[in-house]
Amino acid sequence: MKVVFVCTEYFETEDEKVYFFEPLEKEISVEDMQKIVEANEKLVKKVKGADRICFEIGAHVVYYPSRYEKETKHD
Repeated sequence: MKVVFVCTEYFETEDEKVYFFEPLEKEISVEDMQKIVEANEKLVKKVKGADRICFEIGAHVVYYPSRYEKETKHD
């Protein structure tokens, strides 16, 4: 997805206009927004292809689905 325009309320790609959940405090460059989009695309591809995902939240590591899920299911 190629970013072509960025303002405080939304950014545009070649195909669509994407609004931010909250307006940005200041505008960022198209290049910086492109880096963010590319990083998010890589994350989505990684998540879609994974059978289990590991998130680091501060000092905690969270697995989804839980590695204990099979042990706790009752048939």
